[in-house]
Amino acid sequence: MEKTLISLAGSGESVELSAIVNDMTNEEIESVITKCMRLEDGSTTEVIRAIFKGSRDKTEKSQMRTEFVYNSCIQILQSNELRSKANSEIIGILLQEIDYLPSSMVIKLTKTFLNDIKSADSDLGKSLDLFPKLLSTLSEQEAVSYNEDEMSGLECKNTLIKTLCSSRWHRSHVIHLANMFRDVQLSQEELRSVLNKILGMLGQLDMQELPPIVYQLLLLSSKGHRKLVIERICTFFIDQDIECARREEQQGSSDLMEVEEDSSEALHHTEGTVMLHITFAIKQDQDLGREYVKFLKVLQQCSPMQLLAPFSLAMALSTARIHRFQEQVYEILKSSILKSYKDDEKKTQNNWAREMIPDMEDVSILVEHSIENSKAGWDQVTQGLVELGFNLMDSFGPRSVFGRVTEAVAQSAVLSPNQKAANLGSLILLNTFKAHKVVRPEILEQILNRVVTKTSSPVSHFIELLSTIVKSFPQIVLECQLKVREAFDYLGYLPSSSADGLLKALQPLFKISISLKDSLLLVLRKAMFSRQVEARIVAVHGFLLVLRNFKVMGGLPSSQSFCSSQESTSSQLIVDIHVHTSQNPNSNEALCLEILGNLRRCFTHQADVRLALYEGFYDVISRNSKICHSVIDILLFQMKKYFEMNEDVMPPLRLGQCVITQGDKTYLAEPLGHLVSCIHQCLVMADKIEDEQSDEDIFITGQADLKAMMTSIAQRMIKGELEDFELDKSSDYSLGNSTGVKNTIFAILVIGLYEVFMEHSFIMTNSISVSVSEDITKLFENYHKLCDTLREKSAANGAKKGGKTSSVSSKTPRSLMSQKCAVKFLQLLFKDENPQHQDSIAVFHDRPGFVEYIINVSNQKLQQLVDRGRCDGAEGQNKEKVYQYCCLIAGIYMSHYSQKLQSGETVDKLLTNAMLDGLHNAFKYISIQQSEKIDTFLESMVTIKENENTVYNMIKKIQQLIINILSSDDHHGHLKDVVSLLNIVNLLVHQLPVSSENYTKITEWLKKISTNQSIEDGPVVKRLLQQYFTMLSKSSNVLVVLRDVAQDVHSLCGDIDQEIELEERTHYSVVNQKTAVPTVILLVLSQLDKELDYSDWVLNSLKSSLTLMTTTKNAVLGDNSQDEETGPTQRETQERSLCGRLGTLTTVFHELCQSTLPTGLTIETLLKTITHLYNTLGLMAKYYLMMYTQKLGHFSVRFEKLVKLTGTHLTQLIYAFITYAQLSQSEQIQADGKDKKKSAAGTSGSAKIIKERKYIPNLIFSIEQYEKFLIQLTRKFKVDLMEHIKLSTSRDFRINTAALNEALEEQSSDDDDVDTDGDSDGSEKENDSTQNAPAAKTAAPRGTANTSTAVKEPPKKKSKLQIKGKSKVKKT
Repeated sequence: MEKTLISLAGSGESVELSAIVNDMTNEEIESVITKCMRLEDGSTTEVIRAIFKGSRDKTEKSQMRTEFVYNSCIQILQSNELRSKANSEIIGILLQEIDYLPSSMVIKLTKTFLNDIKSADSDLGKSLDLFPKLLSTLSEQEAVSYNEDEMSGLECKNTLIKTLCSSRWHRSHVIHLANMFRDVQLSQEELRSVLNKILGMLGQLDMQELPPIVYQLLLLSSKGHRKLVIERICTFFIDQDIECARREEQQGSSDLMEVEEDSSEALHHTEGTVMLHITFAIKQDQDLGREYVKFLKVLQQCSPMQLLAPFSLAMALSTARIHRFQEQVYEILKSSILKSYKDDEKKTQNNWAREMIPDMEDVSILVEHSIENSKAGWDQVTQGLVELGFNLMDSFGPRSVFGRVTEAVAQSAVLSPNQKAANLGSLILLNTFKAHKVVRPEILEQILNRVVTKTSSPVSHFIELLSTIVKSFPQIVLECQLKVREAFDYLGYLPSSSADGLLKALQPLFKISISLKDSLLLVLRKAMFSRQVEARIVAVHGFLLVLRNFKVMGGLPSSQSFCSSQESTSSQLIVDIHVHTSQNPNSNEALCLEILGNLRRCFTHQADVRLALYEGFYDVISRNSKICHSVIDILLFQMKKYFEMNEDVMPPLRLGQCVITQGDKTYLAEPLGHLVSCIHQCLVMADKIEDEQSDEDIFITGQADLKAMMTSIAQRMIKGELEDFELDKSSDYSLGNSTGVKNTIFAILVIGLYEVFMEHSFIMTNSISVSVSEDITKLFENYHKLCDTLREKSAANGAKKGGKTSSVSSKTPRSLMSQKCAVKFLQLLFKDENPQHQDSIAVFHDRPGFVEYIINVSNQKLQQLVDRGRCDGAEGQNKEKVYQYCCLIAGIYMSHYSQKLQSGETVDKLLTNAMLDGLHNAFKYISIQQSEKIDTFLESMVTIKENENTVYNMIKKIQQLIINILSSDDHHGHLKDVVSLLNIVNLLVHQLPVSSENYTKITEWLKKISTNQSIEDGPVVKRLLQQYFTMLSKSSNVLVVLRDVAQDVHSLCGDIDQEIELEERTHYSVVNQKTAVPTVILLVLSQLDKELDYSDWVLNSLKSSLTLMTTTKNAVLGDNSQDEETGPTQRETQERSLCGRLGTLTTVFHELCQSTLPTGLTIETLLKTITHLYNTLGLMAKYYLMMYTQKLGHFSVRFEKLVKLTGTHLTQLIYAFITYAQLSQSEQIQADGKDKKKSAAGTSGSAKIIKERKYIPNLIFSIEQYEKFLIQLTRKFKVDLMEHIKLSTSRDFRINTAALNEALEEQSSDDDDVDTDGDSDGSEKENDSTQNAPAAKTAAPRGTANTSTAVKEPPKKKSKLQIKGKSKVKKT
C-alpha cells in the first residue's frame, strides 16, 4: 500500500490517489505509517506527504483524516523514535500543510499544544516548531470562531498567547518555549506578557538550566523590552546572592555546610556563565548596554548596596570591559561606593538619621565576596577589579597646594569617605594580586607608574600598598624585577618624600636580590651628581637607607673610611648565587665602605644636601653600630674646617666659611647648627655603644677629638658674648643688602648653636650641678638676647616697608634641641625631688623665660607630630620612642597643672596655657596616629581602678579640673583653659561608644554645666555648647535643646515688636546678655543647618525608594508579598517622624524670627538657614506630589499639621522679620552716611547690608515655591492645605500703613483750613503732602523674575501671647 501511495503521489494521479486515501480507515493509515517507520528507509515522509495530498478535497471526511494524520505526526515527533533528519522532514511537511488547514483545525491543533505544555508527561520535542506557524496562520484569518465567540485572527492569537502565559508551565518546557517564541511574530504587549512569564519561571529552574534560558531571554529582548529583561535577570541573581548568604549564616551541621558549599559553588559557576551571555549580548546590541547602564544609575541613586552585591558588581565590571561603557560604569561604581561611605558617615553623626535608615552591609565585605567568587571561574571580572581598585585609590585626597604635594597625615581619628574608598581600593588590589597571577605585573606597573607620575597629589597610599605587597609576596614581586628597575630611573625626579617612601617600601627586596640592590646603588650614584638638588637629597636618603638595613657584623678599619682616595669596593663582585641566601657579612662591610665614600661627596654640595646627611647619620649608627667610628671620623674631618684650634680666639667657629656670596646674593653653604647637633647625637650614641659592648676592646678613632672640640666650643660660647660674633643690636639685619642677609644667616646659625650646646652641656654631664645649670642659663641668656634682637630688627625693618615683617626672621625657627632633651629638662624642672638637685633646679626657675622656652620646644615637637607624624631631631621618626616621650610630656603637664589648680597658687597664665596646648596636641597625636595605645597612654597619667573604663576615668579627671576652674573665685583668669580642656574631652569622647552609659553621663554633665554655670566668656560658651550639641545629636534628640536655647535668645534679645515685653527667664545660664548674640545664636543656626541636612538626606532616601519601585517596576525589590506589605508601613513611619522633626524645627525658627538681632552676620545667617528650611519643606511637598503621580500612597496627617504650623507660626513672622531687617538696614545706612569720619567703616557696613539684601529674595522665592507645591497637592488630593496659609500679595512695592494714615490726616487738616474756592491751591497742597511722605508708597525693584525684596506689613500681634517657657506682656 505504501508503495502505491508514493507512486501515485509522484506521478501526479491526484484522482486515483484521493480515491485510495478516501477508502483507507484511520487504523490503516496508522498501520502504514508505523510500518514505514520500522523500515527506516525514508519512506515515512513520502507516505505522509501522499496522504496529505490525497486529502486536499474539502470534505468533512478529508478534514478529519488530515487532523488525525497531523496528531499522529505530532505524537511521532514527541516520541523521538525517528532520526533527527526524518523529524526535520516531517516538520517541513507539516509546516507546508498548515496553509491548507481550515481555521477551526488550526485552533484545535493550537489547543492541543496548550494542553501538552501544561502536561508534565509530554515531551514537546521538535513538534513545538509547528506552534509559531500555527499562530502566524491564525493571525492571517479575517474571522475565526474561538470558544463560540467570533473574533479576528489577531484577536484570537492574542487570546491564545494570554491563555498560554496565564497557564502553568512545566519547568522542563520553559527553555523550548523561550526558543519557540523567537519565531513568533509578537506585538509589544504580547512580548511583555511572554517575557514576564519566562522571567517569573526563573526561580523554578535548576541552576544548570538558568544560563540557556537567560540566553534565550536576551535573544527575545532584541524584539523589545530590553530594560525589563536586563533588570529582572540582574535582580534575580542579586536575590540569589542574598538568599545564599542568608543560608550560609543559618547553617547548623557540618553536613548542611557541605551541601550549602556545593550549592553556593554551583550558583557562582552559573552566574559566571550568565555574565558571559549578557556581556556577549551587550556587545551585539548597544541598546541593551544602554539600558543596563541606566539600570546601574538607578541602583546608584536608590540602592548602592544592591549595586555592590557580588553578582551586580561582577556584572558591572564585566560590562566595563566593553570600551564604550567603560568610563560610565567605573564612574557609577565609584560614586556608589562613595555614597555608601557618606551615608555611613551621616548615620554615625546623627541618632535620628541612624534610626530612620536601617544598617547596611559593609561595602568591603561585599567587594571581598566578589573577589572570592572571581576565583570560581569569573575570569572576566579580574581586569575590572584592578581598574576599580585604582579608580578608588585615585580619589584619595588632599590635592596639591600651589603645585606642592602635602604630606598625607591623618588629622582626624575618623577617615573621610574618600579615604575609606581609597583603603577599599587598596584592599581590592591586594586581594586580587594574591588571587590572580595574570594581573600581578599590571598591578605592580600601575602602582609604580602612579608613584612616579602623580606629582600633584599624595602617593603615600600607593606606597603603603606597595610596601604591603612586598612584605607579603617578596618572591612574586621579584618576578617583576624589570618594572622595579624602571622605577629606579625616575628616583631623581621625584619629591624627596615620595622617593624615600618608595625606597622604604622596596627595601626588603634588596636583601634577597643582589642584582636589584646593585641597580639601586648605580642609580643613586648617578643621582649624587645630578644638577637638581632634590635628586641629590634623594640619593642621600637612599644611601642612608641601605646603611641602616645592611648591618656590618665586624668592625670597619678607620683608615679605609677616612681616606677618600681609596678605591671603593664594588658590591657587584658578589654574584647572584646569593640571591636566596642570607647576606655575607663581608659584603656588607664592603658595601658600607663604598656608600660612606659616596656620602663624603655631600660636603661639596648645597646646604640642603648636607642637612639631609646630618639628619640621617644618628639613625644609621643607632641601627648599624659597627660603622659608628667611620661616621665619627667623617664628622671630625668636616668639623675641623670650621673649628678654631686656638683657645684664645673668639668666636670658636669660622662662621664666614658657612656662607657663600655670589655677586649680590648670599647663600648658606653649611648648616653648622645641624652639623654640631649631629656630632652631639653621634657622640651620645657612641658612649651608649661603649657601655653596651664594654666587654670588648673597642677604641673609636676620633671620638676623643670630637669630645674635646665640643667641650672647647661650649666653654668659649659660655664665656663669650654676642659681640664676639658681631651680632649685637648695632648690626644690620635687613634683607635688602648682602650684609644684612649675611648677618641674619649668622644669627640663625648661632641661635641653633646655642640650643645644641645647651643640650650638649645638659646631656653629656653625669649629674646636674649648680655650675652646669649656670652654664646652661648663660647659653640661654645669649640665645634669648639674640632672638629678641633678631625679632626687634625684623619688626623695625617691616615697619619701614609698610608694616610687613620678614617671613625669614620673624617666624619662630625650628628648634635644634631634641625631644629627648626637652623631656629630660621637663622631668628635672617639674618632677625631680632629689635634694641634691634643688639648687640647680632653682637656677633654671630663676632665669626668666627658661621654663617657657623648654615648654615651647616640647610643644613645637608635639605640633610637628600632629602635622607630619614625626618630629625633627634624633629619634623623631621612631614611633615607639615618640610615644614614650608623649606619655612623659603629657604626664608632666597634667600633673603640674592639676597641682597648681588644686593648691590655689598664683600661676603664670602663659605657662599654663602653653602646657594645655601641648597636652591637647599630645592627646591628638596619640588618638589619631597611635590610637591602639590610647589606654596605656592614659594609664601613665591617672590611676585606673579595676573594671573601670580608662578613657572615661581620664574624662572624669578633666571634668573635675573644669569644675574647679568654674567654681573658683578668680575663674575669669582661667576660662581660656576650659576651652583647651574641652578640646581634650572632645578627642577622648570619640573613643567611647555612643550607646554606652559613660557617653550619656558626659552628655548630662555638659547639660548641667550649661544650665547652672553663668559663663560670660564667648569662646568658652561656644566650645561648651558646641560639644553638647554634637554629643546630643549623636546620642538622642538635640532639637528640643535647640528650641529651649532659641527661647532663651528671644527672651534676652527682645521682640521685634517693641510693644511686646518678654519675661527674662532662661533655660541655660550660659545664655546671657554677653553670649546670646552673636555667639550662641550663630552656634544654634549652625546646628540647625546640620539638622536640616540630615532631614534632606532622609527625605532623599525616601524619594530614592519610590524611584526604585517605580523605575524598575518592583523588579529590584522582588515579588515578595511580605515586602509589599511592610514597605509602605515602614515608609509611613519614616514620613511621620520626618514631619515631626520639621515641625520642631519650625518652632525653633518661630522663636528666632521674633528676636531683635543686630544687622550683619547674624541676620544674614538666619535668613540663609530659614531659606534652607523652606527648601526642605518644598522637597517634602514634591515628594508627596511624586507619590501621587506614581499612585503609591497619600500624605500623612502629620504633614497637614506641619503645613498648618508653618502657616500660622512661621511664614507671617518671617515677613515681619524681613521688614524689621530692612528698617534696621536703612537706619544703619543713614548712620554710616552721617559719620563722615568713618567712611571705611561705613563702606564695610553698607557692603554687609547689600549682602543681606541678596538673601531676602532667595528666602521669598523658597516660600513661594513651597506654597506653589502645596496648591498642587491641594488640587490633586482634594484636601485644602492652604486653609491656614495667607497667600502673599504683590511685593513690587510696599505700603507703610502708619505713614499713609499720617499723611492723610495732615492732608485732611490742610483742606479744612483752605477756602473752598481755592481748589487749585488745595490740589497743590495735596500733592505736596504726598511728596512729603515718601515712606507712604515706595516702589522697590524685584530681586528676581519671580520675587521682590519688598514684603508686606506684618500682622498685628495680640496684647498677650503665651509661649512655652516664657510669656509676652504688652507694655503699659
